[in-house]
Amino acid sequence: DQLVLVYGESARPSDGKAREFVYFTAIALQSGAEFEALRVPSSGPPDACHLEHMGLIAEDFAAAASGAPGPDLRTAWAEFLARHTPSPVLAAWNQRTIELLRAQTGQALPSVVLKGAYRSVFGIDAHNLEEIVTRRSLAIAPNRFKGRAAQRIASAAAVAQLLHARASSENSRTSNVGQTEPPNEAEHEQLHEEHLQPAGC
Repeated sequence: DQLVLVYGESARPSDGKAREFVYFTAIALQSGAEFEALRVPSSGPPDACHLEHMGLIAEDFAAAASGAPGPDLRTAWAEFLARHTPSPVLAAWNQRTIELLRAQTGQALPSVVLKGAYRSVFGIDAHNLEEIVTRRSLAIAPNRFKGRAAQRIASAAAVAQLLHARASSENSRTSNVGQTEPPNEAEHEQLHEEHLQPAGC
């Protein structure tokens, strides 16, 4: 199966509607192919506080804000996945990313949550993705993405490769990778860390 790693920054409209991706990225780990989509949410372009949180600038959204012609996220994503068959499997650090992608594209593909997969193998030996990368001295591959997303998806890719190497060397663990118990309330809050805007935004 082709593993496709996804990461997205999102925003919640002020009218209380569902979250929307503002910046969505993906890497097909086998081929190295990358996908990127900048979208202006229904609530309008991100404000200065949200831009700073994401490590982006207003100019990054210039083309999207201008209404320049191009495929919507659902169409563009389907075309990307069609080039990575058979049986693409999605991977994300948090379950929330998978759920939001499913809601916005209408596609329910097989998926694995890397946070749960890592903890099922190594336990809770770090509090977040960045700590895992540092603790295990994981190599971070460069990518063409912008802002915080570039670092986050690269770190998640490094963890995915670590898990793949571990599963390959210990076949007895393979069936456990990706299987997690439902998160408790505290962990559920952590699932949203990559999507939350900083306090005061």
